[in-house]
Amino acid sequence: MYRKSQKRLEQLYEYDIFTKEDLKKIRNLAGSKNPQIRADAAILLARQYDRQSEWILYKLTFDRVEIVRLEAGDSLCIGKELFTVQRLEKLCGNSDAVMRQFALQSHFDVFINVFGNTEETRKDILDGLIICLRRKKMRL
Repeated sequence: MYRKSQKRLEQLYEYDIFTKEDLKKIRNLAGSKNPQIRADAAILLARQYDRQSEWILYKLTFDRVEIVRLEAGDSLCIGKELFTVQRLEKLCGNSDAVMRQFALQSHFDVFINVFGNTEETRKDILDGLIICLRRKKMRL
């Protein structure tokens, strides 16, 4: 089963654009029992925006395996929904430095996707980052 899924993923990595059928395959692989398959599926889901894919990536940020959570957090950079902004804000306070870094980067991207790339939006992002960093410093 693992080899078949891995082979399917290798084929999908070769595509520049996914069909609806391809996205369905990737979403199914995101539910695999194998954490490496789930992590690879998260990477692929970030290549092409789709609301259902964003929801799957959101759910993968709660995965019990660290590499899956990391890849999902990084891949959420494609997000366009407020629930993704809120989840990434929480992940910005994560105890794992790598997760915090991915969450901060993705949070910036999604915030811009949701609220637009304006001077005011960038200021709001910086203000939020300062608050997040202060909270983290207080916990240390």
